[in-house]
Amino acid sequence: MDFEEQLSNYADSVESGGEEQQDVFVQQAQPIPGFQPLKEPTEKAKRIEHELDKIGWHKIDVTSLPTKGLFYPVDTEVLIRAATGNEIKHWSTMNDEDVESVNAITNYVIEKCVTVRNSRGGNWRDLKEMDRVYLLLAVRELTFIDDDNNLMVPISETKEYAVTKEMLHYIELPEKIMSHYSSEERCFVFNTKSGNQIKMYIPSFGVSEWIMNYARTKQQMKEGIDTDFIQFALMLIPDYRNLTYKGYEEIVAQSRAYGAREWSLISYVYDTIKSKLEPTLKFTGEDGTEYDVPVTFRGGVKAILTFSDPLSDLC
Repeated sequence: MDFEEQLSNYADSVESGGEEQQDVFVQQAQPIPGFQPLKEPTEKAKRIEHELDKIGWHKIDVTSLPTKGLFYPVDTEVLIRAATGNEIKHWSTMNDEDVESVNAITNYVIEKCVTVRNSRGGNWRDLKEMDRVYLLLAVRELTFIDDDNNLMVPISETKEYAVTKEMLHYIELPEKIMSHYSSEERCFVFNTKSGNQIKMYIPSFGVSEWIMNYARTKQQMKEGIDTDFIQFALMLIPDYRNLTYKGYEEIVAQSRAYGAREWSLISYVYDTIKSKLEPTLKFTGEDGTEYDVPVTFRGGVKAILTFSDPLSDLC
């Protein structure tokens, strides 16, 4: 018995009984010549699709991520699967020139195709922004596993190379910052000479999303916000869970007690880490030349989960 038959039998076993209903789309007007009405999927087909959605997950080594897994709980597992047709359909609506469109749609695909497990009750929002492109490339590799559909990065006007996720550069921060990394806290811990302790974090999807929604809501309500603090908030807030407007504003109020030492430290660490958030590709070309270039794909971000030349590749 093949796998599809097993799934079909499983679907049969969970049916509550009765004849299987075939729901068919019926066109009321006169049929268009050559047009074939689409059949709605049966309940059994939907259940089989649901079961298929549960399989095909592949664990990836968190130490292979650009962050090397340093900023996740030690028991974190990250699993990915290939993107489905519906997910690629939504991906195809992306506007490469609109930052909000790119963020919203890449978040959508990562939410669907990446899962996180750990003792805290992992969530895709726990993923670090720095690992975004690597995870998308990993999903791409599973999605186009049988296709010769290379994602190209231009090196010059006449030269380009096929990209793999392994080309993404690992995080490299100065030793003076890394020396304050805490393997227990999974973040950077700084004890200032004035007696304050400051913890700084690699931004996560969840914190970024929460702060963006906070700022948008305040703007819509025409309420003022501390625009100076909000740019640093990404690295000063550890988690989006249980974060409320009141709690956020209490953090802002506490930060007003910081002096020149604290803000100089925060600004330096923020600027240094921010410069590393934009991924680069590092690889050796066929001629032995070593490249360290920005991540810019032929066809833009949208090319990650689409065919670069669909007319030639698919027709």
